[in-house]
Amino acid sequence: MKLIEQFIKEEMLQENPNWNYIRTMAAVVDKHNDRMKMPRDVNLTKLEQCAASVLHIDVEQIRIRTRLREIAYARFFIWHFLVRKKYWRLETAGLLYGYHHASVINGIKNVDNIVYNDDHYKKAYENFVKLTIHHDL
Repeated sequence: MKLIEQFIKEEMLQENPNWNYIRTMAAVVDKHNDRMKMPRDVNLTKLEQCAASVLHIDVEQIRIRTRLREIAYARFFIWHFLVRKKYWRLETAGLLYGYHHASVINGIKNVDNIVYNDDHYKKAYENFVKLTIHHDL
């Protein structure tokens, strides 16, 4: 299993036309966890498009490792959706963008805080959820 995770990490660092396939393989790596259902039905490209359109950024920017607010919040929205709605493991969600599971926990907490405190991002998150429902994600 460690070899598969290493392969995924190495492939994520390179420009690869099979990017979506490699990222969905990250979900398959965690098959041993029986209490979580494995989210093979999530279209990550559409999910990124939903987050990017709501926050008015490019889809490619989500994959960039940066702390700019709009880009980080797009990742946080995606992580919140995958962990809370689709029951992904924290490690798997972090593997998508090369982050540790602690970063995913922090991102999920940030979404909860900004939805409660900031009306602009609350509307953005509500629109993100509506788009995910519309696209059947």
